[in-house]
Amino acid sequence: MLRRLRLKFILTNMLLVTVVLLAVFGALMISTAQQLERESAAAMKKKDIPKRPSPITIQGFSAIFRKAPTTPEETMSLSPP
Repeated sequence: MLRRLRLKFILTNMLLVTVVLLAVFGALMISTAQQLERESAAAMKKKDIPKRPSPITIQGFSAIFRKAPTTPEETMSLSPP
């Protein structure tokens, strides 16, 4: 009887400790993510960088989204990526 009660007590305590640790680490993770987002937005605002640039404006990806040439003049004016 006491052995069973002791086992239940230990398992209950371990479960509560696990829940508390998950809550603490979850809150820490959310807080850190929000802080990093605020710092990043402040740094981009300071440098006048758009908050979320489209992939088309990112150098290196512009060739992927470029319109295919339809005339020989457009083909000749293309520069290598």
